[in-house]
Amino acid sequence: MSSKFAILLSLAASQSAAAAVHGVVADYASVIPEVRPRADGQRHLDTPATIAKIRALHANTYFYLVHGQLDWDDLRHEFLPAVVKSNLDVWLYLVPPTECPEPCALPFGADYIRTAEEIAKLSLTFPNLKGLAIDDFADNLKLYTPEYVGRLRDAGRAINPKFQFYPLLYWRSML
Repeated sequence: MSSKFAILLSLAASQSAAAAVHGVVADYASVIPEVRPRADGQRHLDTPATIAKIRALHANTYFYLVHGQLDWDDLRHEFLPAVVKSNLDVWLYLVPPTECPEPCALPFGADYIRTAEEIAKLSLTFPNLKGLAIDDFADNLKLYTPEYVGRLRDAGRAINPKFQFYPLLYWRSML
């Protein structure tokens, strides 16, 4: 299990089953997503198998990690259409600049404002897509200034007022 969401899952496990159903029980790529080769030779996410594993964890939310264009394409064309039917909430989860090799392979490079706009557009079609989460936020404060984060959030909300942004902060960054 990913340590990033271990606390959340531990809290949910300590609650009664009925209480956990009403909160967020999430997983983040620790499901070991199933992959399957396709005609293009790429190893794509096996969406039905991945959703089944998420459901087996009794999770109601999945943080979908995007490493590059292939992940972005699978998200848009396969994963999001499938989760609409499964009633699973999804957050796009991105690595920060410090984890993105040069040139950044993310779909919009290191332009997180553009990414927020694109996620907000997708969320109008796929309401299960709730927003954006970014890893190691406090380790990247040269980019993530208050002004930049405000622009990021506002760019998403200009398209979809329900767009949400959550930075992932570790305890060590709050000391």
